[in-house]
Amino acid sequence: MRLDIHTSEFRANPYPFFRELREYDPVHRLDALDCWLVTRYADVQAVLEDSARFSSQGIGTDPEYGPDSVLHGRSLVGMDPPRHTCLRGLTIRSLSPRLVKQFENRTRLLARELISKIQNKTHIDFIADYAVPLPMLPLFEVLGIDLSSNSFLQWKEWIQMLLTWRRQGRELYAREQAQIIFENLCHLMELRKKDPRDDVISYLVRNVVPSHSVIPSEVEGSPACKKVTTEDCFGIVRLLLVAGTEASTNLMGNALLALLNHRHCIEVLKKDPLLIPKFVEEVMRFDGPVVGVLRRATMDLELCGRKIRSGDLVIPLFASANHDESVFPQSGCLDLYRSQEQKHLAFGAGIHYCPGTFFARTQTRIAIEEWLSAFSNFNRDETQKLEYLDSFLFRGLKSLELKI
Repeated sequence: MRLDIHTSEFRANPYPFFRELREYDPVHRLDALDCWLVTRYADVQAVLEDSARFSSQGIGTDPEYGPDSVLHGRSLVGMDPPRHTCLRGLTIRSLSPRLVKQFENRTRLLARELISKIQNKTHIDFIADYAVPLPMLPLFEVLGIDLSSNSFLQWKEWIQMLLTWRRQGRELYAREQAQIIFENLCHLMELRKKDPRDDVISYLVRNVVPSHSVIPSEVEGSPACKKVTTEDCFGIVRLLLVAGTEASTNLMGNALLALLNHRHCIEVLKKDPLLIPKFVEEVMRFDGPVVGVLRRATMDLELCGRKIRSGDLVIPLFASANHDESVFPQSGCLDLYRSQEQKHLAFGAGIHYCPGTFFARTQTRIAIEEWLSAFSNFNRDETQKLEYLDSFLFRGLKSLELKI
């Protein structure tokens, strides 16, 4: 089977192609990206949980943009244990219960503010008017980016860039902005050393130590944690920004489109809002924001009868695994009552399960709760064609035009 991932047909709906691969070629050689695609649930899970044979070390997030992609660098996405273990622990511990609660409250308030601006209109773009701005300010506050600072507009522009560069094909601009924001982060870290607060960046700064310093007891015992650098902190902040903005925006758009295509679910959720968290979980499985991730084989091995060589690029496909009929019966149906016993792989598994998943899950839940509470009648503008991001590994709409 020859798979062309650049066609509009594939971008619009890759799931029939993945189904054919699962049935006839479960580990598929994709020459266009010089990699192997792993498509069945059990095999995808096995790859994700075996960092010894399938490494993340030094790998970026998108093969279409190469190793110098704006999202590549010293990030958890491109690390293996033991270094990954240390930085992942720091990331998780930086999100205090108070910050989590603050994030939820701020997200709900902002959702209502955005809806109040939308309600007097008859035509909107759900992505640009709601799904793009909603993740931004709550995440800034959690990270510790001062909304009144002179650099706020640069941070805001960088977040906008994260959310739009794939939609607009502006990779060079994205790289330039990444350098500017790195310099801003260095300045902000210096400020937080002198004036620490209860935010993510202040927590990370407390763990930045020069090589000659005594290792803080908080990270003692891990051979990977001899030094947590400014570059490490930038990688963590960048990961949280990506997980908390791009993934959230894409999941919100995919969720609303799923409701428009399954209109019976709208009435069910309006009558019983307590089902919305289950709806979000089902959408993450049904049409999640991440198609897959990159791994590299560390040795010659065989998978489903295919001989993979050491150094080969391997992509375990979350989106295909989540439609594996042997695990999720009637996987092409959006089922609000689907059993949660079998976990979907929308954000990975194992040690690389995304620590920023909380942001996308929480904000999408709140976004849908507030949207359904405010609007009883909304329809897609059928005169506008749906277009998806020009990316193989990230799945989201460029726009979603609505009549309200």
